[in-house]
Amino acid sequence: MAKITKRCDRGVASLQRSQSFTQADAGAGDILMIKDSLGKPAKHVTVDATAAMTLRINVLYKVFPAWPEAGGAIQNPKLDLANGQEVEDTSGALFDLAAGDTLSLDNEMPVTDIKLVSVAGNFEIYVI
Repeated sequence: MAKITKRCDRGVASLQRSQSFTQADAGAGDILMIKDSLGKPAKHVTVDATAAMTLRINVLYKVFPAWPEAGGAIQNPKLDLANGQEVEDTSGALFDLAAGDTLSLDNEMPVTDIKLVSVAGNFEIYVI
């Protein structure tokens, strides 16, 4: 599993930033880091698949452990913000695309990352 980031020019206004990912950039099991690439979550996502593929959206999140108090007990939990761990959520919905299908999300949810669960051929993922 690789995390793929393709940075945009930060000199471009935030609402005008876009990026495109293809099979040359990522393969099955890779995670496209959309928020890191654009500098913001994507509002518009278009996935064009020339062959079958399966993907999952927004799979990464951070978990912060509780800070133990004196004696090792946790009574009033305070989060240890310096030691957050990134966790992959595998329970989210799968998007199955058949050959020639297009998935389009238009202001439905902020997209921070996309995991390519399976890829059988060429694809293009365009995010704004």
